[in-house]
Amino acid sequence: MRILNLILGWLYLVSLCAQAADVVILKTGERKTCTITGGDRDHILALMQPVAALPPIPISIRKEHAASLEFGPAPERDILIHEFTKSNLNELRTLWKEFAQLLEVNGSPSGRIGLRLGLVLLEATNADATAEALAVFSVVANGACLSRDREAGEQGKLRAWTALEKTAEALSAAHKHLKTATNSNLCAEARLTLAAALEVELASHLKENPRWTEDEAASQERTRLYHAALDYYLLPALLPGVAPDLAIRGLWGAMRLHQKCNAPALAAETAKDLIALYPATKHAIDAAAFLASLPATIRELSGADPAQKTNRTEGPHDRNHPSYEEPNASVPIQNTLDSPPAPAKRRKRSRDGNQ
Repeated sequence: MRILNLILGWLYLVSLCAQAADVVILKTGERKTCTITGGDRDHILALMQPVAALPPIPISIRKEHAASLEFGPAPERDILIHEFTKSNLNELRTLWKEFAQLLEVNGSPSGRIGLRLGLVLLEATNADATAEALAVFSVVANGACLSRDREAGEQGKLRAWTALEKTAEALSAAHKHLKTATNSNLCAEARLTLAAALEVELASHLKENPRWTEDEAASQERTRLYHAALDYYLLPALLPGVAPDLAIRGLWGAMRLHQKCNAPALAAETAKDLIALYPATKHAIDAAAFLASLPATIRELSGADPAQKTNRTEGPHDRNHPSYEEPNASVPIQNTLDSPPAPAKRRKRSRDGNQ
């Protein structure tokens, strides 16, 4: 069986050579046509077929001699990067193991492979998988050739730290990114991280002070935490250039926060914003269900009509923009990398001024 698998693997590599060619561009300007199969610490590993009638031969090219890589079409690899989920985790791990050593080489898909693996690991929602995701995101953040991949790796680290309840690490990194980062998506992720931490702190404060309305100091702290968390949640939904999945998470967090703080009318208004801006998403459906659960008086006060909103496909907020649909709601970082910018026009944010 092992021999059969080796033969099949070799035939697969031969078929890759026949399908489409990759190119290693050397610093001398020379272009080496081959099929790139991975790398090690110092080398790019590939198959080259000097004679069409003969099988390809393995070659290695020192990374220090390579200027960049060009990859031909590879449907199998693209499916792994863009579509595979936790049911295909081992295959994605194998692909990452093959290409991780090419992370720093210009033109390599390694960053995208690592980001997808990290996202799939986060989907598993267990500590071991999340810790593995953190390790993968850290490698991408520290070594990817493209700044875009490094920034997405930092986003992944924030999410993994939050999932692991490593609050100190998450908050420290989030504050640092807000001071130094220029990427709007990374800054939005940092704000969402801070908002989530403040929401947890607020819940703890309310639990410890059930009669906060009768205690001036407790009331002031409740208001501070509420407004601080709300600001951090709403900014990703208000600022231009932020990817839709981040804006959606911000609106959803603000809606949840209003609910926790007994402000159903403001929660309804935020739900209406979410439906109006992103009608094709799962969160819009959930927001509509929330609106439908509210008393008619609150729905009328906010002007929310969930049945009408969920059926609509175009409105004043997205008439001049392509509709955003979640290709896979479980892979937000991939959406952040590949989705179009969020609509620039935003509704007035819902704030609680007095409660």
